[in-house]
Amino acid sequence: MPPVGTTIVLKEPLLVPAGQTRVYLQGGAVVSKSKMDRYVPNCNFEIQTLSEDAQEISPESFIVSRLQREMAQVVMLDAPLMVAGLNLAGLDGGVPMVFRGVHLWISSDIQPEVMRLTCRGVLEDMIWARPPSIREMRGAMGDKVDLIFPE
Repeated sequence: MPPVGTTIVLKEPLLVPAGQTRVYLQGGAVVSKSKMDRYVPNCNFEIQTLSEDAQEISPESFIVSRLQREMAQVVMLDAPLMVAGLNLAGLDGGVPMVFRGVHLWISSDIQPEVMRLTCRGVLEDMIWARPPSIREMRGAMGDKVDLIFPE
């Protein structure tokens, strides 16, 4: 996990879609939340204000001021699931599927609307889920973002 004081260097502009507060990165590319592969690590930048218009996050260096672990349980995937059978699938009281990740709270005098970068590992059974490694975080962000650790 990157330590407090890490510099996050955004190398190119990112466009937050209209009506959203997050822009997602996976495999070095911008992806919509609906097209994201939940079995591949991903990251997203998040801004504070929801707008009817798309909003741009400009290239800049952000400093990580706080870390916060994240765990999100997936109750239902976006796409409908159709199964042939007599019992309800997935309602057996088994181990829940979760993402584990980390919120990197960031600050900027130039772009105060940009509040954090969140990176998540793959969707997995709760007992096996883990946050992404630094290598996986870099893979999710590709050449668009660099992480520089404090000495």
